Amino acid sequence: MSEERKLQRAKINLMRSPKFALLSGILMVGKTKVVEKDDMPAPACTDGRDEKYRRDFIAELSDPELAFVVAHEGAH
Repeated sequence: MSEERKLQRAKINLMRSPKFALLSGILMVGKTKVVEKDDMPAPACTDGRDEKYRRDFIAELSDPELAFVVAHEGAH
């Protein structure tokens, strides 16, 4: 599975969860980019609207870990 697909699945699963219902609208705002390691030093970041995730970082995370990171970035 590609990193883009894995990230998309994590976002969809969060939006379907009643525990994260209030975060659903925020997860839909902005662009989500998966970038190569050279494009940024941090594994994940946001400017308050758009999110960026490093491909190698996504690949090493389990689904629950990635869901946590996505929720964390969305909460910024």
